[in-house]
Amino acid sequence: MQQNRQDNGTPHVEYLASGYEIVITERGLELERFSRLSRFEAAKWFLFGLATGLAQSAELKNRKAPLVPHHTPNGLEDDGYSRWNWMAPCIETMYLMSAELGDYAKNHYLKVLKRAPLEDYEKRNAQWDLLS
Repeated sequence: MQQNRQDNGTPHVEYLASGYEIVITERGLELERFSRLSRFEAAKWFLFGLATGLAQSAELKNRKAPLVPHHTPNGLEDDGYSRWNWMAPCIETMYLMSAELGDYAKNHYLKVLKRAPLEDYEKRNAQWDLLS
């Protein structure tokens, strides 16, 4: 987890007298702020950040372009990317640590996908079962 704002959806931590704050910003907008967190809650976010980073690295390393490439909505050739291919492994990793952490990751990504649903090409490229 970063201490400085990245503006790419990566959470960063702010230390205030009232406790820890986790802030998620993207493209100049603050999307979420989790205020007055305990050390345990901040540690949960730290573990979540590590699990996400590992899953994203694995997704990039294992990404395969479709045999019949389509185009994404912005006109780029589909390279096989799907956010779900790193979200699902992150959730699984968090469940390996504890049911509470797994539920936390799952609920977080459900909120993310409600706000920004998977595109059709991401659903096609998903290598993990999609949540219903």
